[in-house]
Amino acid sequence: MGGTFSCTCGEVVFETTGDPIATVICCCDDCQKAGHRLEALPGAAPVLDEHGGTAVGLWPNDRIACVKGEHLLDSFKLQEKSITNRAYATCCNAAMMIHFDRGPHWKSVFRDRVDGQPPSPEARIQTRFIENTPDDGIPSYRRFPAGLIARIAWSMAPMLARRLRR
Repeated sequence: MGGTFSCTCGEVVFETTGDPIATVICCCDDCQKAGHRLEALPGAAPVLDEHGGTAVGLWPNDRIACVKGEHLLDSFKLQEKSITNRAYATCCNAAMMIHFDRGPHWKSVFRDRVDGQPPSPEARIQTRFIENTPDDGIPSYRRFPAGLIARIAWSMAPMLARRLRR
């Protein structure tokens, strides 16, 4: 797949290579808190869906790059010691991605930022944090399904292979 994702006004653009590891709607309490905070920025577009979920595509760090407007990105943490950063474009306050100081080998791109046809959500995760899980055909899980964990773990193999070839 691959392609681009950009902020609302087009001043910040990222390119991705290949398909995402997975596309999910996360309903965890942190994603909900961060979503409300991002939506409260002046002129910001919605982040949360009608059920409190945040739709994201997970791309490996080595398959995503900012090609325009990196200086316009800012981010915040919900807690000072957290490794999780929510990045947004300061030009239009568009939520862009979730990235980490260390640990996870991917960035979670907000689905609505993907240019063209964004990938369809494959699963709704962490539904224990919402009152009513919608019956919309998207498989829903109270926590993290084993298949998703396996795909994320397996997605590290190509990155490790590329590093070994260097």
